[in-house]
Amino acid sequence: MAQDAPAAGLTTARQLCSECHDVERSPQPRSPNTDAPPFVTIANVPGMTGMALSAALQSPHRSMPNVMLDANQLGGIVAYVLSLRRTN
Repeated sequence: MAQDAPAAGLTTARQLCSECHDVERSPQPRSPNTDAPPFVTIANVPGMTGMALSAALQSPHRSMPNVMLDANQLGGIVAYVLSLRRTN
């Protein structure tokens, strides 16, 4: 299941997050909502970890709807976002 987590996370992100965020790996990432950073940008924030991302997704944000994710959805989205990191 862990190997499929990024793919499952992309599916969940397309369903729940793409209205505001660019969730795809795009050459020119642009979110539909300019206040919502593209997932590629989030993935490449210095020091971003799975734990930090998980905590952020479970914390209310002023401009983000309160989306309730189950453990599998949360783990999948975290795995997917982290898979978008640039390798240098």
